[in-house]
Amino acid sequence: MGGRIVTALALALVAAAAGAATLEEDEARIEALIRAERAGLAGKPAAPPPPAVPAEPQAPAAVPVVASVVAPPPTPHDEWLAAPAREAGMPFAELAHNIGRRVAITTAGERVHRGVVGSADARQVTLRVKRPGGNATYTLTRNQVLRVDLR
Repeated sequence: MGGRIVTALALALVAAAAGAATLEEDEARIEALIRAERAGLAGKPAAPPPPAVPAEPQAPAAVPVVASVVAPPPTPHDEWLAAPAREAGMPFAELAHNIGRRVAITTAGERVHRGVVGSADARQVTLRVKRPGGNATYTLTRNQVLRVDLR
């Protein structure tokens, strides 16, 4: 086992010292060394290395292009392809007429509160919400509310 490690290290050093210009040349050189090692262990002469492949000129490294994304021009079929826009929901002022009904209120932080309207006026709405272990009642001001939907 120790001999294999030494051989592998020797092969790695030879490949590094050879300074191959391309990966293909480096790989061909390593395979030739491995064949020579196997032939030496089996008592057979080593096969000649394959002819060197002429190095192709390397293209310069690709430079990432940063460009803005432009929307495609509208087509007559866009209405079929696009998802329908969300409606505005119920106006805040209508909450006073829906006391006792279930609603979903979306707040400015995009959080959705689902519950029953307890009371409502032009400034705020009180919502009764079921929670584990009981009910919670809390008040949301008109400034906090983005959207109101009946459930």
